[in-house]
Order: sequence, then structure tokens, then C-alpha cells
Amino acid sequence: MKCRCGGLLHMSAGDSIRDGVYRWHASYHCSQCGQETEVDGTGIGLPPDIQDSITAFEGVWEVKAGEGHAASASYLLGKILKDCQLPGITRDSGNSGMVYYGTRNQALWLKDKMIQSGMAEQGLICQEAVCEHVLGPEDIKAWLGSRYDAVHHLTGKVLLTKWPSSKAEGLLKIKKTFKLQVSASVLLKAGLPYIITDRLIQWDALERMEETGCPECLEFVCDTQVADGKGYFSFKEVLIRYAGEETGIKRCDFHNTVECRIATEEQALERARSECTIGYTDTRVYRDFTDQMWLVLFFTASALGGCQEVYMDSSGITRLIVYGE
Repeated sequence: MKCRCGGLLHMSAGDSIRDGVYRWHASYHCSQCGQETEVDGTGIGLPPDIQDSITAFEGVWEVKAGEGHAASASYLLGKILKDCQLPGITRDSGNSGMVYYGTRNQALWLKDKMIQSGMAEQGLICQEAVCEHVLGPEDIKAWLGSRYDAVHHLTGKVLLTKWPSSKAEGLLKIKKTFKLQVSASVLLKAGLPYIITDRLIQWDALERMEETGCPECLEFVCDTQVADGKGYFSFKEVLIRYAGEETGIKRCDFHNTVECRIATEEQALERARSECTIGYTDTRVYRDFTDQMWLVLFFTASALGGCQEVYMDSSGITRLIVYGE
């Protein structure tokens, strides 16, 4: 998707169940002009791009009948989906009758609805869908890639980026979940964004964020680091870190102002060389997959300080340069 400025919009999405209501949300960020947009809604009829984004992260889940319950489960499943105006997302699956495929929370919501309508819990199966065919080499690579990403095992910080709709209750839950030593009043006075905690593994941070009941108010940003031989960072964390800095920071008058798509580390390094103004012996390349940004670090291994960080977006436009002391 493209922003009105012509830059690419990057999306993050999620869903949840609160008080029996299925809810979903998505945020869009333009790496070129910085504009951010948020949308949310209720009902399990998700927009396709949002559903694909969630299932790509957590896998596809299914709801189907247990052994001997195909008829009653298929009837209830069809009725509930018809009431939700979604009659076309079930399919035959041998003796199991109709099967529903969706996100984890869609499946859990549907399972609860069927139980409320009289279906015995033991007559239902709600689980992540398993592959039913023999995987070839490319299938295995794709399957592993969809479920394992070194980015999910990085460490970083959790930020409070906006107030919960019910401030007192929401902040209390956040405080309890993350075991904060500060009071809710301190959070209110501190302003946004506020660092809730740091040095958490991403999957742990995401689970805790969901546990608070207001994950849309929290955001995970990773530290600049290396995992599985590759470098990762969060541009949002960089912007927050240098927000008040004036010296050693260059925010304009860059050489790279014409778009040139950057897809590999080699392309990022070559593009960043035109911005480098120091002598160096070594380089490292890091990537922010969330905001589609690149960081190229120029440095001399035997020297303290004197490095230079060049930050570019995926279109090759330089956005920030930081000079090390």
C-alpha cells in the first residue's frame, strides 16, 4: 500500500477477545513522511490483508468437530457464520464435517460461541492447523520461515505509546503485568512515550503486552544487536534515543535523496558509502523489518569511538546520520 506522499505504508495488526467481543486493530506507518494511521473494528470478518498479517505471525487455526460430533458441529458452525455474514469460509474435511480456518482468537471466539449455543466442549477441536501433505524442500523452508524468525527472539524495550481508554484500570493492569515499581500517577506525569521495561525477549514482551488487555497502547522496540549472524535494530528506538540530541546528529542535507530500492545488505552498504565522511576499516549492516529501515555502521575495530551510523529507508533515502565520539 502507498501513502499519499508516495512512500510505502507498513502495517502491523493484531486481534483480541474482550468481554466476549472479538476485536481487531491495525496501524499503518509511512517510512517516508512519518504519517501514522490506526484502524480498528469488531466482528470476525477481518479485512483480508489484516487477517493474512496475523496468521503469518501466529499460524492458521482451525475449529472442527471431535469424533462423532460432525453433524451437530457443522450445523452450529454454519449457523453462527451465517449470522456473522461469513458463510463462505468453511469447507468439507472428510468425516469432520465443516471446518473453520482463521486466526487463533477468531477460532477461540467461535469455539466459545458454539459452546454457548449448546455444543459440548469435548465435541470440539480448536487447534493450530497442521499440514496434511508431505513437505518438499521448498515447502519445509517456507514452513520454517513462517514460524521462526530471529527477530522474534531479540531483546528490547516495551514502550507505553498511548493511554488506555480506561486510564486508571489500564495503567494498573500494565503496572501489575510488568511488575513496575512506579505508581500509575507517575506514569501519567511522565508523558509519552514512556519506557515500561527493557531487555525482554520479544516473544515474552508480546505475550505480556497481550496479557495487559490493552496491547494497542504498548509497543516493542528492539535494541541494536546481532542474532543468528544478522543485525537488527528498531528505528523508533533510535529516534527516541536521539530526540533531544543536537551535537553529532545530522538530520538533513543528505546525498541520498533519490529513490533507489534497497533489498540486500550489500546494496545498503554500497548506498551508505556516499554518506560516510570518516576513515574506517570495518562495517556492519542492521535491518529494521517493522519500519523497513537499514542501518550501516562504519567504524575502525581497533579504535574507540569515531564511528558513523547511516540510517536509510528501503527506498534508499537517508533519514538520519549519527557520529560517534
